[in-house]
Amino acid sequence: MENEFKKMEVNAGSHSSDKVVGLTTNTTYLNRAEGRIGFDILGDGPLVVLIPGMGDLRATYRFLAPSLREAGFRVACTDLRGHGDSDSTFKTYGDVETASDVVALIEKLGGPAVGAFSASALRPQIRFAENDR
Repeated sequence: MENEFKKMEVNAGSHSSDKVVGLTTNTTYLNRAEGRIGFDILGDGPLVVLIPGMGDLRATYRFLAPSLREAGFRVACTDLRGHGDSDSTFKTYGDVETASDVVALIEKLGGPAVGAFSASALRPQIRFAENDR
């Protein structure tokens, strides 16, 4: 694992062109009432939203996202509130808030969408947030 980290090229000084092996991100922001959610989106086709677990960043998907794009998907990778390029100005954090952010992101990107990994744990909250609109 140590060698894998040495191979990563990181340009941490710029949000608009951060680089990690195989992944170039152009951070875009979703405006929410108490702050912004950072995400990137690339590719064409059906939308897939990759949501990291608590404590992880969207760079977690640096190896998966390119494969999904090559397979014909439009892939959005998002940071959670207070993580990565997302603001830490939010008053509340948690599953309900994350679900609300994901629903807002899917709406902004013109879903429908398929969520990956930790998104499966959010399914009940996402359905609640969708029905609440």
